[in-house]
Parts: sequence; C-alpha cells; structure tokens
Amino acid sequence: MSSQLLRLFHLGLLVAFAFGAVACSIQQEVVLAVEEGASIEVTIPNLEPQTSNLSGGLKSQLDIDISFLRILFGLPLNGTIDVTEILIAGSGFPVIPPFPLQSTLCQYADPADPGGGSVSVSLASRQLGIQTTANALIVPVDPIVLSLFGGEPIPFPVAIDVTAPITLLDLLGVIGGGDLPLSLVQELDFVFESENPLLDGLTITGELPLSTAEAIPDGPLVSECETFLDGFLP
Repeated sequence: MSSQLLRLFHLGLLVAFAFGAVACSIQQEVVLAVEEGASIEVTIPNLEPQTSNLSGGLKSQLDIDISFLRILFGLPLNGTIDVTEILIAGSGFPVIPPFPLQSTLCQYADPADPGGGSVSVSLASRQLGIQTTANALIVPVDPIVLSLFGGEPIPFPVAIDVTAPITLLDLLGVIGGGDLPLSLVQELDFVFESENPLLDGLTITGELPLSTAEAIPDGPLVSECETFLDGFLP
C-alpha cells in the first residue's frame, strides 16, 4: 500500500472512529464577509471609471455528504451550496461627472432566485472547490439616481468559481459544530446589456475578497442599505 493511500486510509479510519458512522453530512450556514478595503471599478460608457468601496457580505447554506469510503479511496466529497442572503453596500460616486449626483449602491439577493451551486472537497489535495452563482440585484438609494437607472433594480449575477485550502482538521471541526474557515477572492468582469442608454455597456470590474465571519459586518453604508431595503422591498 502506497504511503498516500495509507495516509488516506488512516484519515478515513479517524473520521469513522470520530463519528461512529460510515456516512454523515455537514449542514451549516456559512457567512462570508467582504474583506476590508475591497472595491470595484464601475465604468459608464463614454465616462471615466469610478471606484466604489464595498462592505457587507452574504449568507449561504452548505450541505456536504461525508462518506468514509470516498475518503478511504481519495475521492472528493460533493455537496451543494444555496445562497440565502446578500447584503453588500457600495459607496457612491458621481454618476454623471462633473455633477455631484451620487448614491450608495445596495446589492441584495433576487427573491425569485437567490442563487446556488455545488461544492467539492478533496482531502488528498487539501482543496475546497466552490462553483456557484449569487444572483444579486443592485439598487441605488437616491431616488433621482434610481430614476436614471430606469426605476428598477439592476440584475447582477456573480459567478463564483474558486478554490480554497481545507484540511481534515478543518472538516472535523465543522462536523463538530465549528465554522468552516474560508478565504477566497473572486474576479469580477461584468458587462450590462440594457435598453437604457445610461446602463447599456456599463462594466463592473475588480476583485471580491470574502472570508468566513460570524455575521455580515455592519457599518454606515450597510445600515443605510438595510433601512432602504426595508422600505423598498415588498
């Protein structure tokens, strides 16, 4: 038996011994917070790019099947991830420079389809893979800016396809009731298509760094979005 297979065998025995079962599952709410200093670049056609600083985060429900046999043979553990809440605030910027008109931008989950996808855990390579889509809607707080945007939220589906390091101890900790330690960065490169000439061709680029947190971080812009969305959403 090779050293790698022997190591996987020992890992499998440890899991089976620790939980007294051939199979079980992880079902956990995962909160991912936008890391401090995150920002995106928003470019309205024919205008200079503008920077919007981000804060907030999102919540999702994780469900991973834990199989002793799959661990024993070095096979990945598969599962699903469902987005349950998005609350991300972006700082305002001049919409039509040099006019000072600007507004905080609020992202929230599409009530009809918040999003979801799949996860895969490979203990052999110590990697967690996440492939999911967070179906966000963007809405400006300022009523004048909202009217310029057509009076409706702007669909902003964010495709997340990343890998993050994970170890057996991380997995054991989660099964034992701990939080899944995640830190990931998703590249953003999105182009809007719209009948609204102000929005058609608008691009959002940058990086979205996320890490595990106990709750979506609060702050002035996040609180502003919460208050606004309470009155905006039906």
